[in-house]
Amino acid sequence: MKKTISAIFIMFSVMNAQSNVDYTTEVYPIFSSAGCLSGYCHGAGGNSGGLTMGSDAATVYSNIVDVASDCGSLDLIEPGDPSTSHLYLKCTTSWSCGGDRMPRNNQSYFTTNSGELETIRVWIEEGALEQVQQTDTTPPTLVNLTIEQDTLDLINGADTVSIIIVASDAGSGLSTCMGNLLHSNNTDMISFTGAFTAGDSLDTLAFNIIMPDSSTLGNWYISGLQLTDVDGNDTTYSTSDLASGGFDVGFVLVNSTVVSVDANPSSYPERFTLFSNYPNPFNPATTIRFVIESESILATSLLQIYDINGHLVKTLVQGEIKSGHYEIQWDASDQPSGMYFVHLTVGSRVQTQKMILLK
Repeated sequence: MKKTISAIFIMFSVMNAQSNVDYTTEVYPIFSSAGCLSGYCHGAGGNSGGLTMGSDAATVYSNIVDVASDCGSLDLIEPGDPSTSHLYLKCTTSWSCGGDRMPRNNQSYFTTNSGELETIRVWIEEGALEQVQQTDTTPPTLVNLTIEQDTLDLINGADTVSIIIVASDAGSGLSTCMGNLLHSNNTDMISFTGAFTAGDSLDTLAFNIIMPDSSTLGNWYISGLQLTDVDGNDTTYSTSDLASGGFDVGFVLVNSTVVSVDANPSSYPERFTLFSNYPNPFNPATTIRFVIESESILATSLLQIYDINGHLVKTLVQGEIKSGHYEIQWDASDQPSGMYFVHLTVGSRVQTQKMILLK
């Protein structure tokens, strides 16, 4: 958990609670062991002064915390300040206002058991809480991440990629989400940020990010996705974390505008389709299927595998092939787990599918 405390907030923190000493299980048993729960704990004894603390933990607490003592303006236990807590001072020594060291019937008890005296001091300094306030240290968790588009085409200008994030938090509740879209060149980047419904344990955020027509073409992927809860606990997911978790991590940005006119247009297919590989996720091999329909006998085609960083991993097909249905197996035994992209290029047009290798 990220936490910043400045000097002006020190007393606030003490009083409100990052308490580590539990009254019921750690402090109350000390008073019992010291013999303070029966009769008088300090003072002259009998009916002439002294302190009756009680027997059960709740009664003892109500009789000593924020209760005025018979010594000036001191309280028996002043939350946050041992130096003005009369009861603690009497445990330390035969202090002012008369009377013997506490406990009266065993005045060397806290000399022998100095660790117990230190526990009382820390408890007071932390705010003298009856119940420890549990600090939320549980970070948020990503439940699902979906990128609605596998491929964006800038043929008609700017296009929008839709990212849907579902997160949960078992502690104080969700707060914010932020991340980046990073191009495989590790230079071009678009940041996004949003707010969950504050305090919700489960919530969904949708981001619609415009990719301008001037955007760099190629692989874009989510990098540094950070989820934060109300108490400031956060979880950051790298691209590899997302891929290993089976989440969507990226998309391909293309511009299928034909930049040149072929002298023999019949050499380009009327239609081609790249299907999802199967199985997907896979380990270590998967089958890639595609169909090419062409008026000509041959079509110039290219089938390639890229990793999440845009690096070419494998070329499976290159050259002129006949129209027809194809199934090609890719064995990724030598590749690490993660997200991969298979690109089928026919003529000047490209289709892409995402594949997840889970070892």
